Amino acid sequence: MKALFICGSLNQTRMMYQISLHLPQFHANFTPYFCDGPGRLVQRTGALDFTVLGGEFHRQTAKFLTECGVNFDFEDVNGPYDLVLTCIDLIVPKRIRNSRLVLVQEGMTDPETPAYHLVRAPRLPRWLAQTSAKGLSNAYDLFRVASEGYRSLFERKGVRPEKIRVTGIPTFDHCAAYLDNDVPHRDHVLVATSDMRETFKFENRPKFIEKARRIAAGAEADAKIPSDCPLIDPDVIDQVLDRVMQSDCDYVSNLHLASWPDGNDVEVMRLDALETAWREAMLPMEREHTPPYLWERPERFKLANVRWDEEAAVTRDGSLSHRWTLDYAEDCAFIRQVFETLYPENPVFGVEDILDLLASRPQLADINERYLGVNWYRHHLHQLKTVDSRDTAHLSSLKV
Repeated sequence: MKALFICGSLNQTRMMYQISLHLPQFHANFTPYFCDGPGRLVQRTGALDFTVLGGEFHRQTAKFLTECGVNFDFEDVNGPYDLVLTCIDLIVPKRIRNSRLVLVQEGMTDPETPAYHLVRAPRLPRWLAQTSAKGLSNAYDLFRVASEGYRSLFERKGVRPEKIRVTGIPTFDHCAAYLDNDVPHRDHVLVATSDMRETFKFENRPKFIEKARRIAAGAEADAKIPSDCPLIDPDVIDQVLDRVMQSDCDYVSNLHLASWPDGNDVEVMRLDALETAWREAMLPMEREHTPPYLWERPERFKLANVRWDEEAAVTRDGSLSHRWTLDYAEDCAFIRQVFETLYPENPVFGVEDILDLLASRPQLADINERYLGVNWYRHHLHQLKTVDSRDTAHLSSLKV
């Protein structure tokens, strides 16, 4: 049996490749996203290069798949296939409609703008509404969605319930489990994310510090916990917050200097210090990441750090020896293994539980070992004064 995997953005392509590894019974072929009919003529002119139908999207897809050594079948010239998997159904080429078709959701969907409501009318192309119209083609046999929440969303949009299958738990969907605890600092959580970088839309990241200031208005302090830390220990967060409450520090963190396993990052800024950074920070790096303006000026701001091993004479840097954060496919595979092992018996597992797991199954750490120490510092070593090359790793030096 043979299967065709239709890719899209780089993230979607990586996902399709991972899926193919779980279907060894099929001879797998891959293609970048494509269309047929009049749209194909437009695609050939390059007019659609700003979309997943060409340009940088196609180049990244082709580069990744070439590095993986997969078989190509550009635009399904060698069909028909026993199974076709695609991550996009805004355009469904006619040549794949006679095969068993599975639509797979990757990532978030766009908001339901007026364009979304317009495409619900007959004959208006779904691509006008971008990913808010995902699933509306009804041209597939199965639709694999990311969570029960997305099942409800797509059913509300009109997707036939009998075609939907839930594949797993996204990294944020387990957050409700953390509500049942005795941590005193609660009820003030904001999760914000975007697909703008992946889809090459304009994103003013240096303006982020202004957004943080606006969101925190009226609060005593602003806590920053990155969204790429799904394994973060609530007790670690509480340790940092307790230090803030016990002192008159402008900035308290557990990562400057780093000591905790990477993926337990907590930073808390007094609001007046955040206001100062907002007024005075000039470097794009300082305005994007927010706290560097403070911790780069220890002579001006009062700083504190919560270490992993407060009683030890010498600080160990667990961020260089343990990687529990989420940036690469290998990170996701590692996190999945941790969740599948610990979550069923203890949904609110923490640092010590993960360390015990790694002690009993050290091979798990090998999954994403090649990215140990890789962080954003590496892009700004020429600007940072309190961080140097010992605090980060470079992708060019990774073992393959």
